[in-house]
Amino acid sequence: TSSTSSTYADTSLSASITPSSTSNKVLITLSHFVHCADANNYCGIKLLRGSTELAYIQDLVGYTGNTERDTVGITSTYLDTPSSTSALTYKTQFANITASGTVTIQADEGSGVERGRGSIVLMEIAGWL
Repeated sequence: TSSTSSTYADTSLSASITPSSTSNKVLITLSHFVHCADANNYCGIKLLRGSTELAYIQDLVGYTGNTERDTVGITSTYLDTPSSTSALTYKTQFANITASGTVTIQADEGSGVERGRGSIVLMEIAGWL
């Protein structure tokens, strides 16, 4: 997925889980690969449960034009307290903060940029005290 917009849009990462108790927590582990090919180009990433924003994963990952690293791997963990036994969907969104050039996230084969597939892992934590 690529963007030249500062408006947040869904990435290709999402996963669902149904907690067995309202007292249980959900541990979310994420990894993303972000490619910024233009100078002073930055990407923002958000974690959401449904439409509820939970966290900013990274708000300034970018290529300054002074380095050779323009693809960055980002990992993050978040402990959620959903207080629910309904099915919950977690997803990430991204935006091109500077709205200049192009930011690519979850680059696929043949995209012409350094590639990296991300992941989202959900783990229910039971018996929380």
